[in-house]
Amino acid sequence: MIKVENIEIFNFGGAMRGLRNPMNSWEKNDTRVIIGDLQGPLYGPDCSEPVVGPNDLKLAQRMLNGGPEESKFMRQIMISMDIDAPLFFWKEFDTYKVGTTANSCSTMHKLTSEEISAQNFSFIKPEEFEDQYSQYFIKTAQEEIIQYCEILRKAYNKTKDKRIWRALIEILPEGWN
Repeated sequence: MIKVENIEIFNFGGAMRGLRNPMNSWEKNDTRVIIGDLQGPLYGPDCSEPVVGPNDLKLAQRMLNGGPEESKFMRQIMISMDIDAPLFFWKEFDTYKVGTTANSCSTMHKLTSEEISAQNFSFIKPEEFEDQYSQYFIKTAQEEIIQYCEILRKAYNKTKDKRIWRALIEILPEGWN
């Protein structure tokens, strides 16, 4: 399960103005923003409904076709979002990120604060397998993993033995959200 929420886009107007910087052609900027019934040039704070005009769209497409060197205006657009995803996703995400800052929930600080249950994981559903043997094996393995993690969580909370916490971290599966 990957859940994306609270998407915000910043500096779209600045990027569209920056698109025109190399040729000092700001007067050709025809991107607008709609604020309720009001409409005007996209200067100042961004709004949620920018409308890219045909002049800016044509120039942006030309710059994008020119590759990373020509499309640097795109680096001026900032996007913020909340992503809830399993560990295996973050390993891939980390490989392909560009100019990102991660501010994540802490497994280290929060892993033992609540009961570990199936809701904490993104596991393949056993019913996705056609044969009953695979369904049984996958379901049993997932249930046992959750059970063992919960046993270690309880043991750590009782003893505060860091070795138990470390063992929990080490066996935590990639499907942990």
